[in-house]
Amino acid sequence: MVDEQSGVHVLPRPLWPLAAVRELDRWTGPVTILVPDAEALADALDMLRAVRPDRRIEALPGWDVGLYDHAMPDPRIVARRAVVAEQLSREQHDVLLLEAAAPLVPLVRFPGPATISLTVDDELGPDLLVERGYLNVPEVSSPGEFAVRGEIIDVWSPLEERPVRIDRFDNLIETMRVFDPVSQMTARPVEHVRLGYASVRVAPWDDPDALERRIRNRIRNSGASTELTERLLGAVRSAGESVPALPLWWTLAGEIVSLPPRIDFAIGADAARDVFNRARQETVSERRRLVQEGWPLPGWQSDEFDMSQIGEPETVRRWRLRATSMMPSGSRDPVERLRSLLPEANHRLRIWVTGRPGDRAVADELLRQAGWACADEATDEPRVARYIPHRVRGHWELPDEQLRVIDVAAFVRRHRQQERARDARLDVSELHPGDYVVHELYGIGRFIDLHRVTVDERTVDVVRLEYAGGDRLLVPVAQLAYVSLYRGAGEEEPRMDRLGGEAWQRRKAKVREDLLRFAGELLDIYAARERARRDPLPPPGELSAAVEAGFPWDETSGQQAALADIEGDLAAPHPMDRLVVGDVGYGKTEIALRTAVRFAENGYQVAVLVPTTVLAAQHGRTFHDRLKHLPIRVAVLSRFVGAAQQRRILQDVADGKIDIVIGTHRLLQHDVRFARLGLLIIDEEHRFGVKHKEAFKALRRDVDVLAMSATPIPRTLQLHIGGFRAMSVIATPPPGRLGVETRVQPWDADTVREALVRERLRGGQAFYLLNEIDALEGIASQLSELVPDLRIGVAHGKMRPRAVEDVFQAFGAHELDVLVATTIIESGIDFPRANTLIVHDAHMHGLADLYQLRGRVGRSDRRAYAYLLYPGDTQLSEQARQRLDVLRSFSNLGAGFQIAMRDLEIRGAGEMLGKKQAGHIAAIGMQMMLRLLDEALHEAQGIDAEPVIEPDIHADFSLTLSEAWLPEVEARLRAYQQFARARTTADVLQVERELVDRFGAPAAQDRLYIRAMSLRPRLRDLCISKLTIQPTAAVLHIDASTPLQPAALAAIAAADERLELRPDGLRIAIDGAPEERIEAVREWLERLTRDGRPVRN
Repeated sequence: MVDEQSGVHVLPRPLWPLAAVRELDRWTGPVTILVPDAEALADALDMLRAVRPDRRIEALPGWDVGLYDHAMPDPRIVARRAVVAEQLSREQHDVLLLEAAAPLVPLVRFPGPATISLTVDDELGPDLLVERGYLNVPEVSSPGEFAVRGEIIDVWSPLEERPVRIDRFDNLIETMRVFDPVSQMTARPVEHVRLGYASVRVAPWDDPDALERRIRNRIRNSGASTELTERLLGAVRSAGESVPALPLWWTLAGEIVSLPPRIDFAIGADAARDVFNRARQETVSERRRLVQEGWPLPGWQSDEFDMSQIGEPETVRRWRLRATSMMPSGSRDPVERLRSLLPEANHRLRIWVTGRPGDRAVADELLRQAGWACADEATDEPRVARYIPHRVRGHWELPDEQLRVIDVAAFVRRHRQQERARDARLDVSELHPGDYVVHELYGIGRFIDLHRVTVDERTVDVVRLEYAGGDRLLVPVAQLAYVSLYRGAGEEEPRMDRLGGEAWQRRKAKVREDLLRFAGELLDIYAARERARRDPLPPPGELSAAVEAGFPWDETSGQQAALADIEGDLAAPHPMDRLVVGDVGYGKTEIALRTAVRFAENGYQVAVLVPTTVLAAQHGRTFHDRLKHLPIRVAVLSRFVGAAQQRRILQDVADGKIDIVIGTHRLLQHDVRFARLGLLIIDEEHRFGVKHKEAFKALRRDVDVLAMSATPIPRTLQLHIGGFRAMSVIATPPPGRLGVETRVQPWDADTVREALVRERLRGGQAFYLLNEIDALEGIASQLSELVPDLRIGVAHGKMRPRAVEDVFQAFGAHELDVLVATTIIESGIDFPRANTLIVHDAHMHGLADLYQLRGRVGRSDRRAYAYLLYPGDTQLSEQARQRLDVLRSFSNLGAGFQIAMRDLEIRGAGEMLGKKQAGHIAAIGMQMMLRLLDEALHEAQGIDAEPVIEPDIHADFSLTLSEAWLPEVEARLRAYQQFARARTTADVLQVERELVDRFGAPAAQDRLYIRAMSLRPRLRDLCISKLTIQPTAAVLHIDASTPLQPAALAAIAAADERLELRPDGLRIAIDGAPEERIEAVREWLERLTRDGRPVRN
């Protein structure tokens, strides 16, 4: 790789970590290695720790916020800097990786040990976590947080990859288990946890009086504004307010530690120098601006550092070497592909094989079959490769070093177990006072609260619902399966039903009638698809193998499952018609690309249909980059392409010279003729018009179809129609994906400036979204005034096509820092460096639109920010405020995800089922509509729908969950919902396991409730609507739809006098303590199931 300006050979970025390994082999004493940015820092750290476990290797990152920012730095950065500061202060420096921007922030030693190692029998209380800067939250989802539930503490140390659940007895640790922050379920035990610092505001630094005195002493006679000084001092005492440089004030409360006196060698020296100089310039400019405004600032200044401290040692020059990329053969045999990269003999050529730690055994076997061996250390033995347990993407030759680097992970087909989807818990909705709900028997009402009442000297928990006219309904918690959160289309509030009225039943009857017709149409489509025929495709060939090997990441389990589904479709004798659903950035494009290659290598043409010209251009670049070394021709047909070139493309498509053509609705025009069209890929099908969809239907009769959508489909809908529409759901985010930190506030120039400066300091990019074309240029000028030298581009749908493409290409090449645009960026645009989104007039957008816009950022393992801004002088409507609050409250990828997605799921259901069915969602709510759809599908197939029975259980003792076990009302309500929706005994056990996992062992009262709930699946199977447990008997009220046979029951009663037949059910004599009577009922239910059903041949 050659630098175009200097003509000097520069090491490609993927090989930078290997440069660190190579140089470290030459050093025995303390060494400091400079890297340009956070990505290079993480890569080099992982590589060196994997290869040199004998060395103590640490990394010093810069802040991910500006030096004078309001915002606190990421807890992971705080923790790592604390560790390095402690080592340097003790002169224990061994190997230090230094990010170029790190010297711009003072390195300070914390008051306590940088790392506390927790093990079983150690003492741990919340006070220690607070002292070390951890944030107390209801549910842990990010590093630097902890949650306390009785004797259980969940904590996510910034020094650990996953959070840990710690079970204590009297503050002494008994067990520690890693848990999933999404599902909140534990996975495996751990022996120790490294507890780092999580904030710069820690004890004893967080003494407001001491910091106030320090601030007053430092700014005396500084000219700082008295008003702004008082704001700063107010922020010191209030954790909720932030002002410029507050994190720096807290940091400087500690003891400053000096960095090593020199840099021993640098990787990417030119890039590091550019990063340092740009960051220093930004920091100095920001300081001058704040001083002019009168803000009190600390005396420490980052401009005391200059590039001479970094320099460029001679070791760097040795790594300015030639490096060329290599391609393996296209063989499907991984051994042959590996062998094609290995030399015949290596007496002079060294071979480094890289892979993930878990790939070593497979690498040994592959190399053995290729006639080679593997070693952990460098060796001169012939036909022996050195194994590096950290993957370097791609295959490289470095002739000046006589070195060849091979990515063996590309040849390893990993069959991982299906990863857990976003949330493994039973599908329930969070309920909050005031929410509209649907009771399947009584209609739409409003949720008031979870209420505890006393009935016959026993306590009972009920849910109180309000209906039209102020009527109230008390719903026993055992019947909460009848109640669901109202999820309708649009933002209009639903009309509440009246208890005892007929409107609800009339609406349900109308919807049921329409859904029955829809179910018949769905069955007709399914039957037509089954009747269509085409020859099955042969197994993947050499081209598919080459494309798979060239994928630079590991497939997620969701991608693997989707690819397996598609392979099954292609092996079938009828055309595929599959929908792949996955969130933005979850890898749908890779699925489409590989499927396209499957057809191209078998002589078929592929049409990729996208809704926008911008997306067509992006897909074109992606396909071209991935397939440029293969004999597959790709073309793009859209308004970005000139008329003459379009004519040439059309002729080549008609002649069969182009294998894959990507375009907008232009592909559906009559002048587009294919020589042998085999596959149609449709991206975001719902965004095309009625005429276009009619064209889709015509194509579907003859070709395979793969549709893709980022609009989520409700899981329950997937289950209902999965047998009629082939569907694959990619629900697993890429590894390391973080939630987007979302801030909702009035527009403020300082906030915008700080957000843009922070993003540029860390080498990223930002979107500024405004949906008024006439105002875009004005906003761009305003941003240029706020942050001089900012590279800004403007894009909107009315620009000339070539101009739009040029802007997006410049942004993709990082020639722009900020893209000011309309919602033209909403669909499918992928810029991984863009990690800040500012939405102007956010209150004007719907929740679904805001969520999808927020998906433009946060597509890497870096923390992303979304600023939802509204005019400070605007009075927001209640609906607008609720929309913004939803996104602010649920910015993580786990807890509350379903709530933030509810509008999108309604949109997804409407797109899949059609406009009429979307109207039904508004009329009766999503859950009720899906229930009726299930019944309609059963009836259309001639299958009797199962009766809807939600058994109620009454007893002479209390059946409630205790506040001692589940102290939060929200936790108890959710548990009641989960138990009520449990359909099988296994479901009940799963709910119990989750609750015990999170809240510890239940009390006797809670165990009694769980035992009673475990009876409900069997009661439901037998259509027993009500169970009453009395001191000496159990009374069972049996619905007419029961499978129990009167003759069989009579025979049981004749043989056992404890059973008495009654007109409405059974009476069974039992006695004993409450748990003994519950167990007796269980035994009787098992007997009735065994002996009371009709005999089946």
